[in-house]
Amino acid sequence: MFYNKINNPKIKIYKVILNCFLILVYLISYSGCETTSLYNVSPGDLKTGPTAEIKKIELKNGTELDCEGIMISIERDQDSSLVYVIRTNEPLKIRSGGDQKTVNWRDVRIPEKDIKALSFEKTVSDPTMTGLAIGGGILMLAVIIALIAASAMGPMNFGLGH
Repeated sequence: MFYNKINNPKIKIYKVILNCFLILVYLISYSGCETTSLYNVSPGDLKTGPTAEIKKIELKNGTELDCEGIMISIERDQDSSLVYVIRTNEPLKIRSGGDQKTVNWRDVRIPEKDIKALSFEKTVSDPTMTGLAIGGGILMLAVIIALIAASAMGPMNFGLGH
């Protein structure tokens, strides 16, 4: 009984419009045109405490530590200099001189004086591109609804004879 009502040809256009509306809502909620890039900060610009925002540590000897997803604690040493402490149970990716290797360090203390740069990730949204994407989605939806509505009305007679 319910199945016959929802498959009624009279409400077909409403189902199509509802489906298109749901697709549009999904596209609007999904479309956030964002770009992600890395930027460098000098080691002395950070406050003490734990952080998981550091993506990469570049040492003065050229070694790069990939710290994505790893908690790093910035602490003061006995001589009041800053020390970056990496405590992890997971392998750490290290690049040095073109070679890349993975090491299992448990507790690494890197003095601030040995660090050349810290890399952080910056995400920037582009409202113009987001607006264009949403506008394009709305335009496509309007064309699809118009085509479906035209096909639901049947063949058109434009008075061309016959």
